Amino acid sequence: MAKKYKDYCKEAVTRDPKTYSSCFNIDGSRKPPPRMTGFSSKIYKEIPKQELKNMKKDGWKPEVNTTRIKTRTNITSRSIIILKMPKSVSRKVYNRIWMHNNRAKQYLKKLKEKNGTSI
Repeated sequence: MAKKYKDYCKEAVTRDPKTYSSCFNIDGSRKPPPRMTGFSSKIYKEIPKQELKNMKKDGWKPEVNTTRIKTRTNITSRSIIILKMPKSVSRKVYNRIWMHNNRAKQYLKKLKEKNGTSI
């Protein structure tokens, strides 16, 4: 009769309990994964809800920087050129020019979103 997965796990636990006991029970069944909880939730569970309601609130809120500084964009390291399409051109050259122009337009759009509109 063929062995089942549970039998192999049982043998592994008996052979090397230090390695396999964290994943499998002694009978070869899988252990559930550990529950991960935040450290802050433990603190609030220890304090009764009635006491939490009565505690003084200090009004602390995380800082959120919503102001946006508009700067003028000076492109010095990269020249952005949109190429003109010639009239009679092969498919290979057409695709190359089209991809170049598409990348340049995406880069300009990204700069506009990052820094705002500029000359």
